[in-house]
Amino acid sequence: FLLIPIAWAFHASLGEPLNSTILIIGSINMDIIIDVERLPQRGETMTARFPDTGKAVPGGKGANQAVAVSRLCEDTKRCGAQFVCRWGNDVHAETLQRTM
Repeated sequence: FLLIPIAWAFHASLGEPLNSTILIIGSINMDIIIDVERLPQRGETMTARFPDTGKAVPGGKGANQAVAVSRLCEDTKRCGAQFVCRWGNDVHAETLQRTM
């Protein structure tokens, strides 16, 4: 994954950060979190602790970095963030696109 930290470039004469865009190229996926009694042994199949357990949460290394950079840029007002990824065509793709 590529993170280009160009927002930290300084103007030579002023010593102030330039208004720049940080480009993040990386993955986005849906994390599925399920509550279980314990970690499984090698090759073991386990069931969820409760029948209604489990939730889907947007994630992925690139997406998480893009969110962090966006929050940083929002706080400083001196940079912007652009996230580049490739969408899948599974059941989670539309939800992930709405999230971003």
